Amino acid sequence: MIRGLPIGLRWEVPESERGRLHVLFIAFGDESALQAQVVDPQTFHVAVESIKVRLTNALSELDPDAAAVPGLEFLRRSCHEYLGATSERKDRQKVAQFLAAFCMVAEFIGREYRLRVATRLAGAIEVSALRKRK
Repeated sequence: MIRGLPIGLRWEVPESERGRLHVLFIAFGDESALQAQVVDPQTFHVAVESIKVRLTNALSELDPDAAAVPGLEFLRRSCHEYLGATSERKDRQKVAQFLAAFCMVAEFIGREYRLRVATRLAGAIEVSALRKRK
């Protein structure tokens, strides 16, 4: 429910928008980097580059006013920040920040677009992060 709308009114997600996000988050679910299974910095770097390309493609296909656009742009900036960091700064903290950004946006997309695939990805990122802390 969007604040400011009378009770009972709901924002209806355009099916084409929801479908595009569904495909995107299915692809993200296949990225082992998002579930922190990748430890090798070079492999993680390549995965982030691939994610950035997917985000760029999705943003070019979505309506600029789509509710998901700010979150996807945030993720794209996170990719740029990670890729632009010097190698000595690509430590666990940078990876954790990168994964936290994805978790936050995946939760939002899952909730607002009613996409279980995005909600599951957020949960997988959280579980993986908890395992790393132990």
